[in-house]
Amino acid sequence: SSFSIKPHISKPNLKDFIIIGDTAHSIHPVAGQGWNLGIKDIQTLIDNLMNHGIDNPKFDKIYFSKRLIENFTYLIFTNSLNFIYFYPVGFILYSIYNRENICKQ
Repeated sequence: SSFSIKPHISKPNLKDFIIIGDTAHSIHPVAGQGWNLGIKDIQTLIDNLMNHGIDNPKFDKIYFSKRLIENFTYLIFTNSLNFIYFYPVGFILYSIYNRENICKQ
């Protein structure tokens, strides 16, 4: 059986909640990096707790801003890998090169 994979990065819109792991982001499993991102979420959460304290009114914004760049980078990277495997570069180049010949027929 198969199911569609819908990579995403969620930004919580509720105050006083921090979402981590697959709830916060989902990436294509082609590179096996989802677990690593979840661990880094926890590490960043602990670092923020130690450096800023839970009482900081901007705690959630600080946390999200620190995770957004890396999560987005992984999302783009894994989607790109998936694209390369799904559409092999040779096939794409062959199609581009032979586009004129195909159109003439």
